[in-house]
Amino acid sequence: MGWTDTPEDRRRQHLQMIATGNIRDLDRIHERDRRRKINAIIWFLFILSAVFGVVFWNYIPIGYWLIGFALLFLIILIFRYGLHRKIKIPKRGRNNRQSKDWEKLKFLPDWAYRKMKKRRKNIVNGDHYVYKREGNNFYRRKK
Repeated sequence: MGWTDTPEDRRRQHLQMIATGNIRDLDRIHERDRRRKINAIIWFLFILSAVFGVVFWNYIPIGYWLIGFALLFLIILIFRYGLHRKIKIPKRGRNNRQSKDWEKLKFLPDWAYRKMKKRRKNIVNGDHYVYKREGNNFYRRKK
């Protein structure tokens, strides 16, 4: 596929990336568009199978299958949007106390900054706490 065979909007996007941005941005744009198209197809199939499943629930036994497909598409959508990661399930047991969760801090002790920089790590062990850095946020938890 040559340069003249590519669609006009892609050519414009490519020239814009050469002039102002990074080619990785163009890849991200295409990947985002592809994900949106897949999500739109799955939403369409979910709604279509749910509506036809409810309509044909009592008349044709295929209504049960359509409701099953609707539930399958719903599960796929939940995993595609990452909603399963946002559910907090409390853990049981003696070792999984609330104190094992990471606590957000505004500042770290001075030695922790130096140790992180020296070792080129984002997590360091202290006497009583473990400190870590994620971007510009700092956290600690008990050992």
